[in-house]
Amino acid sequence: MSATENHQDLKKEKPYQLVIDLIKGEILKGRLKPGDRLQGERELAEQLGISRGSVREGLRILENMGVTASRHGAGHYVSLNFDVPMTEMLSLIYTMKEMGRDDLNQFRYCLEREAMHLAVVNASERQKIQIKAHLDALLSAETEKDRYEHDMALHRTLIEASRNDYLITTYSALTNVIEDYIPVLRGKIIEGMRSNDMLESAHRLLVMGVVDSDLKMGLDGLNRHFEYIRQFKG
Repeated sequence: MSATENHQDLKKEKPYQLVIDLIKGEILKGRLKPGDRLQGERELAEQLGISRGSVREGLRILENMGVTASRHGAGHYVSLNFDVPMTEMLSLIYTMKEMGRDDLNQFRYCLEREAMHLAVVNASERQKIQIKAHLDALLSAETEKDRYEHDMALHRTLIEASRNDYLITTYSALTNVIEDYIPVLRGKIIEGMRSNDMLESAHRLLVMGVVDSDLKMGLDGLNRHFEYIRQFKG
């Protein structure tokens, strides 16, 4: 049996795949864009020669993927809202592969280092004010939990200031692993967020690198921050 016949047989077994292929094809060809309304279930069923139930199943899968969204009484629309599905998928992958603390911290460093290169160029005035405010709150925090929360918010702002959707989504998935899937790691981070000169200096340099658009300063702060993490990991 040829590959083409195999593909056709697969589609016969799973008619909802025809819906997915049709919508994906229209998006790739530029005929459908975010906000565009899709054909109704009846029209799609007639066009593809499948049942309305199969159409609904295909549309449900596309919605779960973040490709489409349904509006009550108004049908289905192209949404391309991948952030939540992609974050959840990556979080599960990281967890199921049992990535250790060293893997997570090394990956996080790589993401933040690239984000710093972009943030010193792309950060908005609002984001500069925001990251400075998180630094001030971090330095004045009275509990380890508050220090941890402002520390993570500071680093998230750095990532967001890169204005790179891939970096932002991937970083969100990574921090979800720490927050939701590896609570022991989160606890160790909180425990280790004791105020000291090395960590305070690292955060100041990191933030001011973004605020003053100074890449060398920002990378110096980032390197000091992750050196602190490496020293504490034991």
